[in-house]
Amino acid sequence: MHLIRLFGIAVLAGALSGPAMAGPDSHTASPVADLDSDSDKTIDISEMGKAASDTFDNIDSDGDGKIDLHSSGNRLSKVEYKKADTDKDDLLDKNEYFAVADSLLRAADKDKNGGLDEMEFNSKEGKKLQRLIQ
Repeated sequence: MHLIRLFGIAVLAGALSGPAMAGPDSHTASPVADLDSDSDKTIDISEMGKAASDTFDNIDSDGDGKIDLHSSGNRLSKVEYKKADTDKDDLLDKNEYFAVADSLLRAADKDKNGGLDEMEFNSKEGKKLQRLIQ
């Protein structure tokens, strides 16, 4: 019983110290803000490319420049993975991975301005891109 009360107090304290209690200058970072290195409130091809490259390097655990379906985790479905594997070697290299990210960026870029704003980045295609590069 004592542990349950302590747990309840801890949960309540965590809830009270969260965003609702934050000061006026605090804000929650958006997915766009996290990747927007030039602070223009959009994710462009170079920012997406850096994020895709970094993600690929993180999941390429043996450093051989290739990832398999298992290594990609939930970033790509089996169908998406097979489509991305253009040389049909059952592995994706960084160029193939980047091509998927580029395709998703272009699909999410509804206004065709070369970058994704917050609304586009939170669209269906934008969420797929987020899953791929984060």
